[in-house]
Amino acid sequence: MGLIGTVLGGVTLGVIGAAAAYGIQKSREKRDH
Repeated sequence: MGLIGTVLGGVTLGVIGAAAAYGIQKSREKRDH
């Protein structure tokens, strides 16, 4: 692994976090309207 594995892991977690936050935001908008 090493540095490249750490960077890839961080990027993957960041993408998953962003997608989750986006999905939560969208579902909240649907619930409000």
